Amino acid sequence: MKNLAILLLLLSTSVYGQKCKYIANKISGMDGTHLVITEPLFLSTNFGKGSVKVWSTIYGDTSLVVAFVLKSKKELILTRADSILIHIETGEVIVLELMQDPVIKQDGSSKSLTALTRIDKPDIEKFQNYAVNKITLDSGDTKIEGTPKKKKQPLAIQRAINCVLEYLKETK
Repeated sequence: MKNLAILLLLLSTSVYGQKCKYIANKISGMDGTHLVITEPLFLSTNFGKGSVKVWSTIYGDTSLVVAFVLKSKKELILTRADSILIHIETGEVIVLELMQDPVIKQDGSSKSLTALTRIDKPDIEKFQNYAVNKITLDSGDTKIEGTPKKKKQPLAIQRAINCVLEYLKETK
């Protein structure tokens, strides 16, 4: 019984008591928008021949945004209104539409795309309660899938969302 209590404490601490790290932590002087950007976390290290990282922020004090940083050896061509499909452990697929054209960054021989998606309240709750099994990017002729492989990767979106929500609670 004592071991079970210790295990439950460790599990709750690792999921909900994580230390949140922020790249930027301020409020924009131009429009009052929160610029709370979480540290990027790996969601998948086997995304085609690349990887996927996620970070989150608040847009206009009303929308939660999750950004996907996609790196792949394959050519990725994404535009506004394309979708990223997130498969969660219940078997459900959450479709996240890109809210603007992705930002492309060339770093030596590798190229990465940062794609922003807004998440509505029902999907926020799903991400807070369920781990991610797979991510799929289907853009015209290109279809790339990846799965979280390492211990913390299935909960990367959950951690990014919880850090932003935790920040907002602390600053109210």
